[in-house]
Amino acid sequence: IYPLYTVMFVAHGLTPVQVSATLMAWSITAFILQIPSGVLADRYSRRWILAGAQILRVVGFGVWIASPSFLSAVVGMMLWGAKSAFTNGVFEALVYDELHGEGRAEDYSRVIGRAQSVGFVAVLAASLSASVSVRFGYPAILWASVVVVLGAACAAVALPRARKTLRTNRHYLALLKQGFHTVAGAPLVLGFIAFAALSNAFGGGLEGFWPIFGSQTGLPASQVALFVAAISAA
Repeated sequence: IYPLYTVMFVAHGLTPVQVSATLMAWSITAFILQIPSGVLADRYSRRWILAGAQILRVVGFGVWIASPSFLSAVVGMMLWGAKSAFTNGVFEALVYDELHGEGRAEDYSRVIGRAQSVGFVAVLAASLSASVSVRFGYPAILWASVVVVLGAACAAVALPRARKTLRTNRHYLALLKQGFHTVAGAPLVLGFIAFAALSNAFGGGLEGFWPIFGSQTGLPASQVALFVAAISAA
């Protein structure tokens, strides 16, 4: 559904302002939960956190299937934002610790880069398949998405049991304070964080509007999916 979810929102009667509100719901939720997800990842099983995050997205898809409305769109995007928060740094931490445990920490950049490349290929494949399956309607695409995400949850549980490089029993607020002090004392890290925030705000935050743009130029939904596929390929 990723290439067409905003087009689906418009087809269900949402206005441009309402579509923006759903994207804001996703980004605000992901922002608020980003740090708590990191703390949980340092204390509990990262594999099960990753699997649980995918289940949240399944619930969101279920809400969209049951009730195509503005409220359900917001709820679904909030659950998607929670999934984003609980997979982002958690997956990276699991990969690093697994490599560190095997004495291959220097391979982290190469391995995580390959994983991200696979992610772009997956979006490309999803876009191509959506261009065909959209003829069966949005509910069919959503059910297919549920199956794929459940598969992702199973894959997360099947990941190796990485031993944590660093364990902590400190209180959440103490960890939060330490994190702020660490970033404030490292201008290079602070610069990277600012760059990532701006690029996500103006890149990732606006990507949901490209399918709507394609739709408003007169492209049918199947060709909008191909348009998104071209963006992913680029």
